[in-house]
Amino acid sequence: MKLFALVFASLLFTNIAVAGCEEPQEPALPNVADAVTAQMVKAQNDVKDYIKSAEKFIGCTRNELAQRRMTKKIETIAEDFNSLVRAYKERMQKA
Repeated sequence: MKLFALVFASLLFTNIAVAGCEEPQEPALPNVADAVTAQMVKAQNDVKDYIKSAEKFIGCTRNELAQRRMTKKIETIAEDFNSLVRAYKERMQKA
């Protein structure tokens, strides 16, 4: 009976830990060719939220491969967003 209780408790706590450790969905970035300021601000907030959630996921998961993969995704999203901002600013200066 004690063995059953121990197994049940370990499964319960494992499921709780895994449930709180979900990989976040990547944010959608606007098309720089026709993006307006409001879309850029929303994208910036979405990227910040994504990075915060991704860092929480990295701290939560024990899977090193998942941690490395998520770190790479963070870097890629940040690079993509920064490129988008530069292109947006360039477009606005020409307008």
